Amino acid sequence: MYVTVVLFILLMLVLIYFHRLVDTGTRVLDYLVRRWKLGRFRVINWIREKVELTNKDIQEMRARKIYANVFTTTIIMRIFKFGFFYLVLLSVLTNQGFSLANLSFWKVFLGTAGAELSAALPTHSIAGLGTYQASWTVAFMLLGFPRELAIISGFSFHIIKLTYDILLGLLAMGVLFLTGLRLKARMVEEKTVVGKGPAS
Repeated sequence: MYVTVVLFILLMLVLIYFHRLVDTGTRVLDYLVRRWKLGRFRVINWIREKVELTNKDIQEMRARKIYANVFTTTIIMRIFKFGFFYLVLLSVLTNQGFSLANLSFWKVFLGTAGAELSAALPTHSIAGLGTYQASWTVAFMLLGFPRELAIISGFSFHIIKLTYDILLGLLAMGVLFLTGLRLKARMVEEKTVVGKGPAS
């Protein structure tokens, strides 16, 4: 548990000083590209472009003095996200004898974070089927969970999460669609009023 807490604190420190790390990383990458003439590699140029765009966005947020608000909002969202993950996994593992007393939040945090990182890999499959479960299984086995339990919990958790994401996405699309219809109707109504002109 202590190792997990230390890792969590280190992660928070990385997030707090993320803008400095990105700025330093940009300078180091530029130096390496010039020093070793790495610009001929497409992947290096792609990484350099993404790092520069990230740095530009961070600098823009800092210039507009909204970086602290964005950072705080992000942390709050992540707390709710991983808290939700913990509760979902707890509901899945309840029939396996797990409870709030013996299911470590910090282990679940690290395990689910490792599985979530699979989405950033170029090998990520459609809807994460297979790759998410594999990352989950490896992460939770490293955290001391039995192999069979890691596989079963990973599959069950991902199906629940995927169903939730799809339903929420469909709901959001419906809201956006209805909002678009209202805006379109309002624009038509305004054009009609303007076209009639002032009453004589």
